[in-house]
Amino acid sequence: MPSYLASYEDTAPFFTFNGPWRDANSMTDQNVTLFSENGYRVTNNTGASFSFDFYGTYVAIHGARRPAHGRYQVTVDGQAFPPQSALAPAEAREYQVALFETNLSKAFHTVELTNIEDRFRDVDFVSWEASVGGDDEPLIVNTIQDTHPAFTYDPPEQWTTQPPRFTLFSGSSGHGTNFIGGSATLMFSVNAIALFGPSGPNCANVYNVQVDDGPTRSFAAERSQFRARQLMFYRGNLGPGQHVVRVSHEASQRADQFLAIDYAEVYTTPSLGGSYPVLDAQPIVSVIGGNTITIQNTAFVPVSTGSTTAPIARSASAPVGLIVGLALTSTVALLALLAFAFIFRLYRRQRPSSSSLPFRKGTNIQPEPMERYEMELNPRVAPYFINSNSSGSAPRSPSGRYQPYSDASSSSGTRVDSIGAHPPAALALVGKLRPASTQPNRALEPDAPPPAYASSTYS
Repeated sequence: MPSYLASYEDTAPFFTFNGPWRDANSMTDQNVTLFSENGYRVTNNTGASFSFDFYGTYVAIHGARRPAHGRYQVTVDGQAFPPQSALAPAEAREYQVALFETNLSKAFHTVELTNIEDRFRDVDFVSWEASVGGDDEPLIVNTIQDTHPAFTYDPPEQWTTQPPRFTLFSGSSGHGTNFIGGSATLMFSVNAIALFGPSGPNCANVYNVQVDDGPTRSFAAERSQFRARQLMFYRGNLGPGQHVVRVSHEASQRADQFLAIDYAEVYTTPSLGGSYPVLDAQPIVSVIGGNTITIQNTAFVPVSTGSTTAPIARSASAPVGLIVGLALTSTVALLALLAFAFIFRLYRRQRPSSSSLPFRKGTNIQPEPMERYEMELNPRVAPYFINSNSSGSAPRSPSGRYQPYSDASSSSGTRVDSIGAHPPAALALVGKLRPASTQPNRALEPDAPPPAYASSTYS
């Protein structure tokens, strides 16, 4: 028999909380983000309990171990397990940990957790292992949306397809009613079923669920925080054949509280007669340009061909409006392409040819001769003389600094132009450019005393 592990949050209406429980949030606990789905239910009252039932072979209840937590006890099918404690020091606190887990025989089981002292006890989420069919066959899971014909809503005029916050539902679709006595019925051929819907402040205070002719059970979907896609009901080991589940809105404290249906999951195997259903053609509704267009979708339906079953395609014809729209779109696209080709051809014709360009490949262009220029030295640079017997470096003072060359050495030295007290190689190339033919020969000029420096405001 194939098995699967299912996990459901504490906000699922399928779970029953007896006593004073409340929903935690970031305003009451700064560590709420460490829990699954950023939330949990908590109590600190002795005797407060949490219970559920399932069909399977394993179950676990998850929560936290923290400094303010206390003792609790779990019973399964009326058998009490030894009390346990969730008390833990701050440095050893744990979140999303299994507070209780056990293996069980394959059967229906009822589980209950009870707080046994006035200390905190939280519930985060629950997991169980369910079984369907034989061990050597695949598990088949089919999802039935609220819009599927297998769902019927009574009375139909009291149901809406836009219940509160329906955009958060699976497929952004759902059915809801605030009419007391309104009901939804689902027919299916499976071994187990799970029904999903929202929980929150605008959800039904009390709703009833009945499978086939079995007992009626009551649940509450009202919570302090809204959560979509929550487990509203679960039932396993139903056996092969047709089954009917009925959900009814029984009581609400306010007129704005709704019983809402999101979708159902059904679990089966080939040995139980289950298969992936091949549905009849369903219309596809599209909105194009503000106009609603309905297209009949093609689908495969099984037909008998002697001893075998083969699928054939159901024919479907597109509406005239769709054909006209596609034809107009294709025509406009073709005209746009032709216009682009015509404009490109005109552009190529008006573009100048390569023969009209001023330079062509292979043209021999000789550069014009350039006149040679030399730099004219700045006439305001003071000339200095280097002793012909020296190595060309400036004399140093006793302190080791360079001294300006003296004019007194002009009788025995050669004059060069330099700037300040730097070595003669640092020439001042500041001045105007003029042709070399007019550049004076400074080497032929007679020695002359250095010109006076211009006055400066810097000392």
